[in-house]
Amino acid sequence: MLLAVVAAALIAILLWNRPKGLALGRPLKIIAGAVDGRQRRHQAQTLRATCKHEDCACVEVAASAGLDVDAGRAVLELLKTAKTCQFPALSGMRAEAQVRAQSAFGNEPAEDLRGKDGDPHLMTALGITAYRKGSADLAAALLERAVTAGAGDGARAVLGLVRYYQGDLTGARAAFEAMLANEPDDLDATYNLALVAQKQDHYGEARRLYLTVLRATPKHLQARYNLALLAHSIGADQEAKHHLELLEKAAPADPLVATLREALAKPTQRPGQMLTLGAQPAASAH
Repeated sequence: MLLAVVAAALIAILLWNRPKGLALGRPLKIIAGAVDGRQRRHQAQTLRATCKHEDCACVEVAASAGLDVDAGRAVLELLKTAKTCQFPALSGMRAEAQVRAQSAFGNEPAEDLRGKDGDPHLMTALGITAYRKGSADLAAALLERAVTAGAGDGARAVLGLVRYYQGDLTGARAAFEAMLANEPDDLDATYNLALVAQKQDHYGEARRLYLTVLRATPKHLQARYNLALLAHSIGADQEAKHHLELLEKAAPADPLVATLREALAKPTQRPGQMLTLGAQPAASAH
């Protein structure tokens, strides 16, 4: 009788401690799709391997991935679905997700994280907020601290944007190159680095990077537009017209077509006004 009771107790403990299925469903699917869409292959592999069981370990990895690809709303939904999960980065991740999910001029993070100023996700959240409020220097300082404290590529992406709009092309390049060191195929980082290279008059590098983006996503209108301007800027008008034709074929009603046609009709000159960088929560200039 005693042995039966002990056996039953052991079975109960094992059942209690085994990975719990959380049915993460929709938010997990959104995050995985965004990671795949950006071609963050290493992160996608880690996500698939960890989330064979939809448990709290999966939630932590998926939330981190979601923040790296700016899927703030999906991360909030994920954390709400898995409200029983607890892990050290939870509060900071929720704060960063809240800021990323807000409109361009959202409020401070709602999480009460006083005394946790070394949290990389909190630093990222505060950095995004500062930049949206026009405090670029403070934003850069906060985001640098976030990266130093162990923040992921989501923080590096925003730091690159801040540096770019500050006119610090060297700093912007460093941020985007660091992203590509982690994820060599990341399309946003590749596009953003192409734009930095174009601003620095590195024609060959910019052209190669834009073409890399277009091979992966032929309907990337901004890359096609900028590549046409780049070709026109060095007098390669046949190539520029080729990209105009492809742009018009991909999106005949898009205003970029008329804008590009007008730009190519003007004498060859170094392009001044570029499109915005890849979509990230701090990007407000166009």
